[in-house]
Amino acid sequence: SEAFPDAGSRTDKLLQALLSTGEVIRFDAVADLYAHAVYLDKVKELLIERVQAFHTSNPSSPGISREHLRSSVQGGVDPKLFHKVLQELIKKGTLQESGPNITAQGFSASLALDHRDLGEQVVRLLDKGGFEPPKTSEMAEHLRISSKDLSGILGFLSRDGRVAKVNDDLYLSRRHEDALKEKVRAFIQEKQAMAPADMKTVIGVSRKYAIPFMEYLDRIHFTMRVGDVRKLASSK
Repeated sequence: SEAFPDAGSRTDKLLQALLSTGEVIRFDAVADLYAHAVYLDKVKELLIERVQAFHTSNPSSPGISREHLRSSVQGGVDPKLFHKVLQELIKKGTLQESGPNITAQGFSASLALDHRDLGEQVVRLLDKGGFEPPKTSEMAEHLRISSKDLSGILGFLSRDGRVAKVNDDLYLSRRHEDALKEKVRAFIQEKQAMAPADMKTVIGVSRKYAIPFMEYLDRIHFTMRVGDVRKLASSK
């Protein structure tokens, strides 16, 4: 510093000049961190590429999570720099936020071509099963597909509103989920409360279905548990 007493001042002036031209970006005011605009553009290209690649590999997925996207960039990206770049891409409309996930502009999840017919078969199996639908393992065996493939199909159908996930092993077609709600609503409005035994009688199922149904309706806040019985949630 003694040999070059003005070095710090010259550096500050150079940095300010680069900032004013946009060649350098300040992405963390607290830690006073900077990045070159060329590097930011490269990160933008990588994020767009990773999102599009994810869609290609996972067409039925609603999108890629922020953390998965950040970690997918080889070598990693500073969290604050990643956030800045991502927000710029979202503001521009190149990428979009879909709940907790990130998607490319105009992306709409759909089943892969080789799974579309399977999706229709799954819906038919559940619709035919009524209030006692086949378990996921039974459907996978019937359709001769892996549990992983079935899980992806069921996930898409759930997000698309065509089936309802009661638990990991049990799904209802949307038609029967609506009927379940109507039967439970009518019973509780008349009797003020519903016990597990009532569910068995009203829906006409065994306990192995009645209990999961009651827990499901609690989980989606259609009903609420009061002691050993269920009542309609206040908003229903």
